[in-house]
Amino acid sequence: KLKNLPSDKVIIMFVGKLEKYKGCYEFVQGVLNLVVNKTPNMHALIIGSGTEEKKIVELVSDAGASNFFTFIKLLPHSQILHAHSICDIYVSMNHLGNLSNANLEAIQSNDCMIISTPQESKGIDEVTASLLGESVITVPINQPDKLSDALSILISSKSKREAMSQSIREIKKSFIWSWDDRINIELDIIKKLERGSTEKE
Repeated sequence: KLKNLPSDKVIIMFVGKLEKYKGCYEFVQGVLNLVVNKTPNMHALIIGSGTEEKKIVELVSDAGASNFFTFIKLLPHSQILHAHSICDIYVSMNHLGNLSNANLEAIQSNDCMIISTPQESKGIDEVTASLLGESVITVPINQPDKLSDALSILISSKSKREAMSQSIREIKKSFIWSWDDRINIELDIIKKLERGSTEKE
């Protein structure tokens, strides 16, 4: 299915469980708005399964938009990374925050990203938004029209997508360590703990 994605379309990707709290309905409705508004140069890729899967597929089918969507229930991790490499826009409308494994993979892949706006009134601190700042576009949850507007801007501007991807590439260096960096820091912590233990004895 990944090989059959249209190469002449802007690929918009959602990765996660098809559950309401993951924002799958906002994602689908945001894309369907583009279909209704006749934005032809895009295709949505949804990777995941869950209790809302049947309803989501029916929603797309009932809108006559099946040709604009590809659904993949499950992929090995190596192919998830490949999916990131061929997508143009990554979207996360997660209601519970955005520092998820899926989003960390998107950051590591230098994706052009749209994520949900922080919900301070609910005590949900979306760390990803604060870390990435203007490198990502944030849109309010439960407002698929706003998501459609953001998608439309990115679909029409390859240069903006590339600039956002490059910005992610640079800013992630400040908080995503290399494996060697992480191991060295953890070894240093262990040595300090060992020294402290020896001093107490």
